[in-house]
Amino acid sequence: MNKKSICVFKKYLNFLLILIIFSFAPNNVFAKDDFEIWPSKYDIPPDKVWNIRLNDKINIDSINKKNIWVLDEENKFVDINVSSNYKGNSILVSPKDKYKEGKTYSLIINKSIESQSNSNLEKNLKMNFTIYDLNKEEYIDNKSIYQNVESKKYEIIDIINVNCNGESESKTDFDLQFNIGNLSKSPYQKDLDLKAYGSGIRISTDAYGNKRAIIKNFAYKGQSLEYKVVRNIENSGIKYKVDLSKTLGDYSKFKYYSKYTKPEEKIESNNTLILKKSKEITKGSTNPFDKAKKIYAFVNTYIKYDPLQANKGALNALKTGKGVCEDYADLFIAMCRSVGVPARIVSGYGLEPLQINNKNINLDYNRHAWAEFYLPEYGWIVVEPTYQLYNKGKIIPNYNCFANLSSSGHIIAGYNASGPLVEGSIIWNYKGDNKINCNHTTYLRPIQ
Repeated sequence: MNKKSICVFKKYLNFLLILIIFSFAPNNVFAKDDFEIWPSKYDIPPDKVWNIRLNDKINIDSINKKNIWVLDEENKFVDINVSSNYKGNSILVSPKDKYKEGKTYSLIINKSIESQSNSNLEKNLKMNFTIYDLNKEEYIDNKSIYQNVESKKYEIIDIINVNCNGESESKTDFDLQFNIGNLSKSPYQKDLDLKAYGSGIRISTDAYGNKRAIIKNFAYKGQSLEYKVVRNIENSGIKYKVDLSKTLGDYSKFKYYSKYTKPEEKIESNNTLILKKSKEITKGSTNPFDKAKKIYAFVNTYIKYDPLQANKGALNALKTGKGVCEDYADLFIAMCRSVGVPARIVSGYGLEPLQINNKNINLDYNRHAWAEFYLPEYGWIVVEPTYQLYNKGKIIPNYNCFANLSSSGHIIAGYNASGPLVEGSIIWNYKGDNKINCNHTTYLRPIQ
């Protein structure tokens, strides 16, 4: 279970709670003025245990289901467990049965809770949290909307080598986690099969749908162990049959709108420079497709490819006009988000046309990033802002790569460019007198 500390600060009462991963939303139980409200949080695991840490020991008699509730989307009570930790300074709240995927719940803490020094909260607390949905990609798999172009099947082969170095004759135990990521449900890539090979390896799936290869084994000095993770995919280009500009732009039913329009690391959509430029470029446009297209044209022609400015994020790309594929994508995403168009990064590999039929391609040299933006009626729409087009020596917007991929070759690894869930990341630990080192290479082999 995923346990995280949450606290809230009370000015004049000796009852401190500092919020770390807590969010609240309005509810019909009390009047609005009775509540202190935090921003919403998303992608919570269905067996989440909320750990509310206090700076003072709590009066256990004040902790019960009469003053701590979880309500569902219909304001009905959810059956929960409420307890304290062994130190008496934390409240633990968990569901008796798992929360439902994709559903939003409200956690409410009544101000009647007391510390042992008889201090109370000034207001009731509200939290709104949305449970991770394994189908959250919101891809709309409707062949009347799009058609696939030049579909091809591939094997993605991750080879992990574990090496034991040292002088000790005794064995060295190790455990390793290789993050495979979520299996793709994109209209231009489908995962067909996933297998792992090697002694002591297994594949696990967490509450978020992330796949990991878990290895627990041992090695002796000088020994080298090889493991393989093999994914079979079908990848293609994509062409839309419908006029995407006809979208009504109604995001009221898109539950992840807030998530994909807020700032995050390297996507500084709330920065004044990005906001100003985005509004300038999209002035007069209310349609999200039109906004995204104008932003694409700007990013695609503004940035010059420069490895010296690699992976520094949207703001740096706007200031310098330089970056690499991730920076093109980051700036497109940040500008879209700043004017209310949901957008996200896609990490993976980009194949050159001449590579597509090669027998074995070392993907370590083909790492790539691009973007997608969301339209309510059509789902996630692909854009490739890095590929530039010249006409008589002058760069012009490459609309061939806006809401369109002309062929197979954009191989999706996942939707994380940074952080602990980055696809292909490896974490390992070992116990013993010798040292364990790991290295990892990814190959792609056409199978059709």
